[in-house]
Amino acid sequence: MYETTYLESPIGWLKIMGSDKGIRYIQRIERPATDKLSTHPLLKKCKRQLQEYFAR
Repeated sequence: MYETTYLESPIGWLKIMGSDKGIRYIQRIERPATDKLSTHPLLKKCKRQLQEYFAR
């Protein structure tokens, strides 16, 4: 089963979807569909890495 989280970035909102097997996709969207965010460790790591990338 896939889980989802969102990130507000300099290029707009990003939807990050993945599972224990890895990240399925990262997609730019207009806005999050929900306030409910996944706490899956892999998605949190991906989100943190993207935040670091955009902070440069």
